[in-house]
Amino acid sequence: MAQHEINITADRSVWLDINDEYSRVNNTDYLRVGDYYLRTGDYGDDYYSKYAAAVGFDYGQIPPRKKIIGASVYLYPKTSVSLDKPFRYWHKRNTWTEGDISYDNFIFTTYGFEIGPYNTQYSGYSSGVAYEFNVEVSFATSNNSFLLINRGSNTVTCDFYSTRASSELRPYLKITYEDVPPDKPTLLEPIGVYRDSASVIRFEWQYNSSVGGEQKKFDLQWSTNQSSWTTISETTENTYLDIPEDTFPVGNIYWRVRTYNEYDESSGYSDAAVFYSIGAPTTPLIQSVSDECRPLVEWISFDQQIYQLQILQGETVLYDTGDMPGISTRQYRIAGFLDDGEYSAKVRIKNEYDLWSEWGTYDFTISTTKPSKPTLSIQRTRYGQELMIAGTYDEVYIYRDGVCIGKDITHDNTPINGKEYEYFARAVVGDAFADSKTVLATASFRYGLLSDSEDIIELQHNISTVPGKNTINNQVGTANYYDGRKYPVYEHTEHTDKSLMLTYFLKNYADIERLEAMADRKNIVLYRDKRGRKLYGTMTGLTVQDIKQGFTVMFTIIATDYSEAIL
Repeated sequence: MAQHEINITADRSVWLDINDEYSRVNNTDYLRVGDYYLRTGDYGDDYYSKYAAAVGFDYGQIPPRKKIIGASVYLYPKTSVSLDKPFRYWHKRNTWTEGDISYDNFIFTTYGFEIGPYNTQYSGYSSGVAYEFNVEVSFATSNNSFLLINRGSNTVTCDFYSTRASSELRPYLKITYEDVPPDKPTLLEPIGVYRDSASVIRFEWQYNSSVGGEQKKFDLQWSTNQSSWTTISETTENTYLDIPEDTFPVGNIYWRVRTYNEYDESSGYSDAAVFYSIGAPTTPLIQSVSDECRPLVEWISFDQQIYQLQILQGETVLYDTGDMPGISTRQYRIAGFLDDGEYSAKVRIKNEYDLWSEWGTYDFTISTTKPSKPTLSIQRTRYGQELMIAGTYDEVYIYRDGVCIGKDITHDNTPINGKEYEYFARAVVGDAFADSKTVLATASFRYGLLSDSEDIIELQHNISTVPGKNTINNQVGTANYYDGRKYPVYEHTEHTDKSLMLTYFLKNYADIERLEAMADRKNIVLYRDKRGRKLYGTMTGLTVQDIKQGFTVMFTIIATDYSEAIL
């Protein structure tokens, strides 16, 4: 590491006289050291320096967050002397000013010397020559003062230049230090995870330094192969970087960071971390749309897990498949019928990372030769309507109130009693269709009807009373209890539980067998009655009670979601 030196001129200096323990001399251009004072006591004689000098420095000039590897104090003698014993020096850990220091409080009492560290050096001094006094590194890192005193019975004195001398002769502290660049940063995020390349991705790391401080700037590099790197540099204390969307390709992304301190010293690059950049799949390509009333749409796509297809006329969406699973599906025939005209098809796909592609679009025209219109007539039956269609066609679809309820059927056994409906027939010939005129029809029956796809059972009577028909509606939700409230707060969902409990009388056991067979098939059943009830659901809880006249049957139909539309 690079080494540097800095000289710090002393900003405080005094010399002290043991004969005047409560004063100091700080107005001369020299510092007097030497001679001795003999103090006798119970434990023997003790020699004290008659004159002592103290020098202080402003440590704020030392650059922060550097490694101090050497420290020396330099003094210039004003007089030349020879010594029989070297002067002694050490440094004190305290804070002082020229106005509050005296021999008494600096050496004897309030401050007091630490036992060491001290040193002896030089047996003589020559005027005008700078003498170096090596001190501990700790001298440069705390509020220490350099102190020079006599040693033993040395009678010689020497004057050293003080802080009031000319600038080139003043005491100074030389600090030798090394640069301490930051340690490698610690990478935090993203590591070993998936990130959507279509979104902003935040990179985070931790700045590390053995001497503290804050980051000044950084270099962040990313790569797809760890050989070619893209570098992003910013001057900031922020230990994160937000990289804009659509920056990274799909695949493994390696990244690393190096940081700089306030001296523009850089760390090494961190070890590389990796995450997986995921992106939206490529836009599917619609290849063709057949010229038919129910067109077939075909497309090419990659990484498809889910697809969605729409048919639009202008800005209006006429048909929408919603989300359709299909890893290998690349074609779809429109379930509804389209009139001749101008349309556009749109397809998008979702990949394994749950990301949608852009819409692929395709404009197309339907132009067909219309067949002759069919004729529809309707006749009321015991359970609903009989449908009679005249005309030439390949297949025919029956619509009731605009909903397609059947293909090639001759009866509608699902209408509500007493409700008027609009029916029409749609005849399909080849790739075209034609609709009949609309016919109005109303069903009429005066008993209950229970049916599934294979049977219809008439339910008319009960013993000594009308048939039991109990409807229960339960709004699904959760009762939440909170402190300070006596009653719960009820949070409703969008769901409803609905059930219909029925009680009827059947005379013949053959009807019981038909009812049990219907329950065993576990199909969706339909219940209708003369009051206009109509309920699709699951049949459960069938109970048969033998009585003298026949059988009392009880069961429940639990409403289920069901659509009569076949297209």
